[in-house]
Amino acid sequence: MDLKKENAFTLYVIIFVLFLVSIPFLYAYLTSGSNHSFIGFLFNPIDGNSYLAKMVQGYRGEWKFKLPYTADPGKGVYMFEFYLALGHLARLFHVPLLIVFHFFRLIGGIFLLVVLRLFINFFIPDTKLSRHAFFLAAIGSGMGWIAIPFGGFTSDFWVAEAYPFLSIFANPHFPIGLGILLLLLYWSKKQFNTVSIVLYASLNFILAIINPFGVVIVWMVLGGMFLICAYQKVRDRKWEKIIKDKSTQYLISSLIGGVPVLLYDIWATKASAALSVWNTQNLTPSPPLWDVFISFSPYLLILIVLLIGLLIGKLSVHKVNYLPYIWLILGFLLLYLPVNLQRRFMMGLYIPVIISTFILLNNQQRVWGREKTNRIIMLFYILSLPTNIILMAGTINGIQTRAPMLYFSQSETSAFQWIRENTAEDALILAGPETGLYIPAQTGRRVIYGHPFETVDAEQMKDDVVNYYSGNLDCTQFLKKNSIDYVFWGARELGFGETPFSCGEKEVYKESGLTIYKVIH
Repeated sequence: MDLKKENAFTLYVIIFVLFLVSIPFLYAYLTSGSNHSFIGFLFNPIDGNSYLAKMVQGYRGEWKFKLPYTADPGKGVYMFEFYLALGHLARLFHVPLLIVFHFFRLIGGIFLLVVLRLFINFFIPDTKLSRHAFFLAAIGSGMGWIAIPFGGFTSDFWVAEAYPFLSIFANPHFPIGLGILLLLLYWSKKQFNTVSIVLYASLNFILAIINPFGVVIVWMVLGGMFLICAYQKVRDRKWEKIIKDKSTQYLISSLIGGVPVLLYDIWATKASAALSVWNTQNLTPSPPLWDVFISFSPYLLILIVLLIGLLIGKLSVHKVNYLPYIWLILGFLLLYLPVNLQRRFMMGLYIPVIISTFILLNNQQRVWGREKTNRIIMLFYILSLPTNIILMAGTINGIQTRAPMLYFSQSETSAFQWIRENTAEDALILAGPETGLYIPAQTGRRVIYGHPFETVDAEQMKDDVVNYYSGNLDCTQFLKKNSIDYVFWGARELGFGETPFSCGEKEVYKESGLTIYKVIH
């Protein structure tokens, strides 16, 4: 292998991916015009704004997270420290929060792609095949595009954490967390010593903070490797060597690093009344099997065919290559465990799907020959690239049409600035469901409703907010009951009622049809 050529290829792919995930943001910002302000997010703006709201808390100097989308956030707990830390960095270096967010998103992307290249090279020795596998893993997706004519919207369009490209496009903690996960699994194949075990535990600790589901996946894969090792040692009557094996050592080290964080998260969630309700609402069930099959094909389809060949003895896999198969098999099992957060275990699952497929292709090309293998790889390109092309095209269309979820009006931007400069940090603001998403992220102020998970009793509160702006409840009683300080009336709120109305509040701001009232208690 020519190391210089391989490094150059890796660099070109990284530059290409960063270009693709950056151009839409630059286009959205540069074409905003004088009447709109780009919100800063193009993929899942609901969660994007919640991350920004957490950064605002860090910017104010806080290390304890409080729910910003609910009336009573509680005392705060040490959770979401990654985004709180980004807020602290923004304050320390006097940099806008969105700049910090996207800087670490891109740095995380570089880190992920570098580790991904190392990871793939370890399992796929054939240089040409490893290049194809790396490029497809970095830029590809599933075959969800075939479901669009039938009204389908499959996981490869929106479950960002499952795919490297979407992870880099979405936020910082997905690529950084996935990169650490891959590094830990790659590292587990190396020999261990005292220093490496300590560093390994520390890295698991960091991963548990950034993405707790990632460390569970590490335990799952290392646990599978441990069971294989234990079986082999027992079979060979070498019981005493089980505890000394590197798979055992790395599993123990991983548990030592990650378990304390997860135990604290569980305790903190149950100890806080607000977070306890948030946790019961935070339901992320896995997609149906047909959706998953399409979202990880064409590789999953070819992999099934190749695995049948493996089972009937026409193919073989060396034991060093078991890891991606353990991740693949146990990962799919985790998706359908009877827990509330099934879908979170899709994190990075696209990677073992591709690697497992290419490992078998590498074996089978000895029979098929290079030409037939190349035709299959070409089929991968044809079938797995359209989904992301369609996704990018949809993003550009949203930018060109000034989609309300992607842009603020100039009057909203001015109103947010007024709120930042003229209201107390603990002010509670009533706004429509859409505006309620933006206010904590743009001003740091709390809202009655703004997020489907991070608002306590979200469905009821959303109904109450809609009924308020529709004039279908006792507004005076509602404002008093919830101790609301300000009422926001903009274009999004006027969608529920023809004109803004007052329930005895004092008008304190008015510009371009947008009004803010101060509630007099």
